[in-house]
Amino acid sequence: MTNVETAKTLSLVGAILSMVLGTIYLLWGIVQVLIYYSEYSYQYWITVWMFLGLPWLIYGILSLIFGALTLTVARKYLFDTSTLKTGAIMCFVFGGISAGAIGGILTIVAGILAIIAWNEQRRAAEPS
Repeated sequence: MTNVETAKTLSLVGAILSMVLGTIYLLWGIVQVLIYYSEYSYQYWITVWMFLGLPWLIYGILSLIFGALTLTVARKYLFDTSTLKTGAIMCFVFGGISAGAIGGILTIVAGILAIIAWNEQRRAAEPS
């Protein structure tokens, strides 16, 4: 398999994993907030538990958004050789934001492979 084909596959798997794990993070954050808020409301340390649940909520939302962006936007650029570099940069950005999930790491690797493929195409097009 070529670097471009591998980058396409990794970006697909990375986007799906980011969205799945983003959903899990989001649900975990909701559970944290609801359990501790209902159980310990009106106590001064509720804010501590809110801060333990809210990051999960925020990161879950970010993972969902950037997984979806990888799936719908970045992958489109990986299919065209003239926009391969743009797709690679998008994979770096989208994967970097959701890098806490294994899907984000796979998306970054897809970006690296896309840059390698773009560089190989650029070198092949140069006159010898």
